[in-house]
Amino acid sequence: MILDLAARPTVLFNPADKKHREYYADFLKRGSWGYCPIRFEVEGEQQNNNLAMAMMRMLTEYYVLKEFKDKPKLVRQIKPKLVDKQTV
Repeated sequence: MILDLAARPTVLFNPADKKHREYYADFLKRGSWGYCPIRFEVEGEQQNNNLAMAMMRMLTEYYVLKEFKDKPKLVRQIKPKLVDKQTV
């Protein structure tokens, strides 16, 4: 009971929250969550097995969508067909 009161609050990681990104950057710098005032959880398939990797994926998706949301869609390139050169 006393440990529950002393525990850090648990929060869902939100890559759009600047403070959450700062805590993650601090984790990368220090290699530890020991200085983070909150505990993070993530939703979805990751289920907190590897929190740092799940957060990295979420941040990557956040920044890619932020950068390319107003850009035109890329045109899918068709690979050229390989034709066997046969001599007759």
